[in-house]
Amino acid sequence: AQALAEALQLNSGLQVLVLECNKVSEEIRQQIYELLKENQNPAEVAKKKQRAAALKAQAEATKKAAAEKAAQLEAEKAAQLEAEKAAQLEAEKRAAAGTRTLETSAFHREYDQSAAPTFQHQLFTAVYELIMAHCRAHDIETKDGDAFFKKLQNEAFKAKDELLTEVPAAAQRMWTSALQVASHHKRELCGIINEAIRGDDPGVMRHAATFVHATNELCVVRRPPEGGPLPFPKDGVCWRGGGLPDEHRAFYAPGTTYRVPGFLATSFSEDKAEEFLYRAHVFNRWPAVKWVIRLDPRGEAQHKYRC
Repeated sequence: AQALAEALQLNSGLQVLVLECNKVSEEIRQQIYELLKENQNPAEVAKKKQRAAALKAQAEATKKAAAEKAAQLEAEKAAQLEAEKAAQLEAEKRAAAGTRTLETSAFHREYDQSAAPTFQHQLFTAVYELIMAHCRAHDIETKDGDAFFKKLQNEAFKAKDELLTEVPAAAQRMWTSALQVASHHKRELCGIINEAIRGDDPGVMRHAATFVHATNELCVVRRPPEGGPLPFPKDGVCWRGGGLPDEHRAFYAPGTTYRVPGFLATSFSEDKAEEFLYRAHVFNRWPAVKWVIRLDPRGEAQHKYRC
């Protein structure tokens, strides 16, 4: 019995020893793991550090490039605004001095260096830029200009075939639109374009030239053979209705000769002219005026005498 008790005690001691050994082994394994972790393959450690450094450098370079691009765009925008202001001041100086002629105008230069738009997006871009320049000049909010352009665009898209194959016809349709910029700024596209041409701002004239090229494809370039179907007004008389502020009346004295700096839109119909006369008086509160434009009567039979 004593021997059995000693054996059991020895066995119990051995179990405790085994448990202690297992505990020590676990601690040793953990220490070995930590040592291995700290002493990985130097080449792998260097590679990981190199990748991390490369990613960090790439992120910093991307951030720097984005900041530089934003600064560049901001500088270009500021430079464009300064150039537009300077050009506008120069145009105003020339106009005030009475030295500007068609030959010396920015419009003439841009017209000679451009061509008629071939696709609808070229026409729309020119129209949009003209509207935006007008809004900036008159402190009209951009959202009003955008809304006006969208209405013009929707109106133009009602004649989809024109936009696809007859860009000049689409330009003429937009010119004749009665849509206005806003309820507090009752200007139509035709007035915006003529005002731009009169201002002769070099930054705007390339867009005006694009639009004028388009309309001239119908009004000037299109010349059928002698005796062709193009109509001629009865007795060579056209009509134009509009408004004329009193401060400009004195200029239009009998015998005065001048070149119109822009489109001079007319109609074969006196009634149509009176419709425009009414609109100018009611919407813009200008004194009404009706113009009578007499053409060379020889133009009815000979196209070289037509305007």
